[in-house]
Amino acid sequence: MILHSDGDITAILAGVKQLYISGLHPVQEPAGMSVAAAREKLGKGVCLMGGLDVVSALAGLNRHTIKEEVGRIFKEWKNSGAFFQPPTCSRMIPLWR
Repeated sequence: MILHSDGDITAILAGVKQLYISGLHPVQEPAGMSVAAAREKLGKGVCLMGGLDVVSALAGLNRHTIKEEVGRIFKEWKNSGAFFQPPTCSRMIPLWR
């Protein structure tokens, strides 16, 4: 089961862990969440998703800056446990026209 919850839910992650979820979407950095805090509370076995914010990153950045942001997130997340790097919400926007 994957839990989707917008915003910063760090304060309730200990309770969320008791639901035995296999994934959390999104880890929403602009809302105040951090990979480190989510990983500490949920463990390495829960797949963390998100990181690439559609509002602050995808909607306003150019191609080069988006690549840099993807690289930053990957570098931070790659050794933290299971992760998947989709946008932080399901609203898909065109990146380039």
